[in-house]
Amino acid sequence: MSFVATIVIHEAITKLDALNMIATVSGTRITDSGSANPIVVLSSGSRVEIDVPKFGEAPPMAVDVWSDVSAEHARRDALQMQSLLQKSAGWKVLQDW
Repeated sequence: MSFVATIVIHEAITKLDALNMIATVSGTRITDSGSANPIVVLSSGSRVEIDVPKFGEAPPMAVDVWSDVSAEHARRDALQMQSLLQKSAGWKVLQDW
């Protein structure tokens, strides 16, 4: 069973740029970058996926942090990612749970 916690980025950026920033601030790298579903695997084992707005829709961009451990684990990693993105990238990032 997997658990998810979502944070929302309120920036006009591409999915690739967002994934690159997430990989940079977390000290990891993008996995499956050439596929339709690239992810960033965090050192905690959680994985980050991005759901981009559909064609013609404005931001926000949903960042899903998935954990196979627990909902609390997913929320903790999402909160850490929110903090890192706000501090390092200066992005407006909000919780969505």
